Amino acid sequence: MSLSLWLEGEQVPTQGVLHRYWKASLVDVMPKNLAVRERWSFRRTPALATLLVLSGGPSLTVEPSPGSISSATSLAKLHANCMLDNNGIVCELNDGCDLVLTPIPGVGTPSFWGFCLAVGTLPMGMALLDSSRLPIVFDLDETLLVAFSLHTLDVRLARLQNG
Repeated sequence: MSLSLWLEGEQVPTQGVLHRYWKASLVDVMPKNLAVRERWSFRRTPALATLLVLSGGPSLTVEPSPGSISSATSLAKLHANCMLDNNGIVCELNDGCDLVLTPIPGVGTPSFWGFCLAVGTLPMGMALLDSSRLPIVFDLDETLLVAFSLHTLDVRLARLQNG
């Protein structure tokens, strides 16, 4: 699907590839023009890891339009800046949903994964992750692993030792 990403007044033609599980729900609400509302800086955690935790997975991949050199150049510059500064790009999908684009490291073309998040999820999730107040649970088949901050783990161990 063809998309236009509006970045600082410049229209960058791109193509969006909807991921399998999101095709039915996003095809009707995905606008053809995505205006960048803001750049979001991820402070303590990598942008890609944060968005994978908050959303469960990417909704689409944004790539340069085939054959468009200007699109590839603009996206390459944006990709490099976002990788360097650990930034994501926030676009509004509709009244209740944001699309957060983050660069994919290590691919040949400058590509971004798009994550659909309810409005307000990103700042709230970042606040919890940055303050180490969001325990992350990993389900590895039959093994359940919960990650805690070092401080939280010390408090829990002290509580167990003191009875």
